[in-house]
Amino acid sequence: MTLTLPKRRHRRAGLTALRAALAVAALLGATSCTPAFTVGQGPLATDWRDGTCHRLTSAFDAGLEVVSESAPSVGCNTPHNTETLSIKTLRGPVAAYKDRPSPFLMATSMGPLCPVKELADHLGARIDQPFYGIHVTAFGPTRKEWSEGVRTVRCDAVMEHEKGKEFQSFMLSRPFKDILRSTSGTRFRLCRTTVGKDLRNVGCDKPHQAESAGFNPPTKGLISPKERCAKTVRAYMGGRELPARYALLPDPEIAHSEQPVHCWVGQADKSELRTGSLYAPKDSAKAAPDGAAKKDRTKDRTTTGGSS
Repeated sequence: MTLTLPKRRHRRAGLTALRAALAVAALLGATSCTPAFTVGQGPLATDWRDGTCHRLTSAFDAGLEVVSESAPSVGCNTPHNTETLSIKTLRGPVAAYKDRPSPFLMATSMGPLCPVKELADHLGARIDQPFYGIHVTAFGPTRKEWSEGVRTVRCDAVMEHEKGKEFQSFMLSRPFKDILRSTSGTRFRLCRTTVGKDLRNVGCDKPHQAESAGFNPPTKGLISPKERCAKTVRAYMGGRELPARYALLPDPEIAHSEQPVHCWVGQADKSELRTGSLYAPKDSAKAAPDGAAKKDRTKDRTTTGGSS
């Protein structure tokens, strides 16, 4: 099968050759002799503006092997899969290189400048709240920009895609900012389901058996994990009561008070699969009239049957 790359992109080696190049870079510390791994057309200047959005067109573009990204920005209310969180400056020994270092050295030097906490804050996630389907990555200067003295690093939130599915179908037409503080963030909430004998993480927009409400931190006193999770789940649901057909699923089920507990909530009947999220904004139970609450519940679907 012949793979046709977009005309505006550089032609790059296959994944096997890429992994080999990265391994050589790691072992030998290769610098200017390493092939350029750059998304977008080389002559284009990187958009270093905070808050801009971009549209990567292939899974390779979103991979960790990519050092720079120079495609034009797009409106954040149009389909896109990256969003710039912040702009940083690369310093230290690597920044002193005359030629741009290898992908390995660039990745290990830029990565610490773009912590996961920065992504969590941008998405509106609580400190104890995991999320799914999105990660933070660092983009650096193109080779031309590096030779001109640019040492800027762009920290981007990048949507992940499902293997075997069309990459460009995984885009959003609204800003990522604070999406986990709204009901629009269902696809980025962490849920899980059983596949064979294994548990698999999925977004809550997919059929699932349990949803993560976050971690309950260490506490004082002899309080069971289930009691601790009852408070966490209630807050996650905006103060609403847990429906009768649901159950608290603390992980671990037995824990010391100084041990954090991952609080899951799922179907009491494990043969049922649910699509949607139980999340609700804070105090929504008081603010929403009965009609609105009933309408909101219709967005969720529960089906009976095991997963494949």
